[in-house]
Amino acid sequence: MHNLFSERRFYQRLAIPANAYLFFPQKNRWFQGRLKDISAEGAGLELRHNLMADFEMDSSLELWIALPGKDYFFSICADIVWLQRKDEEGFNLGVRFSQIILMEISQLIRAAKSLRKTEGSEQ
Repeated sequence: MHNLFSERRFYQRLAIPANAYLFFPQKNRWFQGRLKDISAEGAGLELRHNLMADFEMDSSLELWIALPGKDYFFSICADIVWLQRKDEEGFNLGVRFSQIILMEISQLIRAAKSLRKTEGSEQ
């Protein structure tokens, strides 16, 4: 099988930073942020919200990503691996996700790009 994760170009194709939305199922809360620095292990997520009021490091979360240019959203499950205060209004989070999920992301990105090309050729 082709090793997607040693291919740096895959991460550049995400057109980072991408819009991302964190959803905490236990608390039924959404937070908007910017996804950046994606690697095979995970990504950095910049948030403008103060999460400390009801935030737990072992919280399970869903990370929803919007591809630039069109409203293509997909969700992945992620673990929070670190939390760092950015300034008075925001935080940087480290999120970790599995290689299986990254393969799914790459397929969704390819499908979205192929759909965009099809839409462009019809006009």
